[in-house]
Amino acid sequence: MKKKYIILIMIVVLYLAISFILFYDKPTNKKLKKDTYILFSNNLWEYNGEKFTNKYLDLKVIGNHKFYIYENAVYKGKYNLGLYESDIYLFDDQNNSIPYEGELMGFTDKKDHLVAPLDNQVLNTEDETIIQQICNQYNISYPDVKKENIYKYSIDINQDGDNEQIYTMNNMFDEEKTGKGYALIFIYEHGKIYELMRDIQSNSKSLSDGYSYYINNIADLDGDQKLDFILSKTSYGSPELCYLLVQKEKREYKVTKSC
Repeated sequence: MKKKYIILIMIVVLYLAISFILFYDKPTNKKLKKDTYILFSNNLWEYNGEKFTNKYLDLKVIGNHKFYIYENAVYKGKYNLGLYESDIYLFDDQNNSIPYEGELMGFTDKKDHLVAPLDNQVLNTEDETIIQQICNQYNISYPDVKKENIYKYSIDINQDGDNEQIYTMNNMFDEEKTGKGYALIFIYEHGKIYELMRDIQSNSKSLSDGYSYYINNIADLDGDQKLDFILSKTSYGSPELCYLLVQKEKREYKVTKSC
């Protein structure tokens, strides 16, 4: 009888252990609360802990939430927002207007986000070698590349103390270009090239079929202490910009939110 009871107890324990493994909800590493709102370039995104969605400039969000504001990647304070003719205004608790210049980002959840400044760097000979490598990889004529169409940012993306180099190469809507039309965004990190975005078109189709991409913001949006990339996208002749999100998943950068 004792053996039967022991076997029965072992079966119950084993069943509970398997149930725990199968149904235990592992804690997520996402640190933001649900219904977090993110302000950038007169746009709003909502983050619910899993995905980002467009909120545009929702008056209910603007009127009912205070935002932790960053001005040109520097924390400025916690403010109320106002909207007038598609422009964002900042107000303190006494309803005083707070002036600002440059790029704003805002978050409703907390004030310790990583926000990177976008300071265009002067190209050096090492940069030119990297750009030549990219041109060879995508069969782009390097002599046709104009330096004024290249932006370089030096940012510590991984928070390891070493800056990575981020490049934007874009001549897609240059009506006088020779050779292919391209919009490329990539990172050079420890001798490796990581692609964030690529659109390459023939010269004749670049204006009709191509898209222009630029980096709009670099910041930790979801609270995982990793920098994410908000890219702007537009077509030739259109005044409208749409925004997409690129994040690092494992060892690759992927679009996790489309326009």
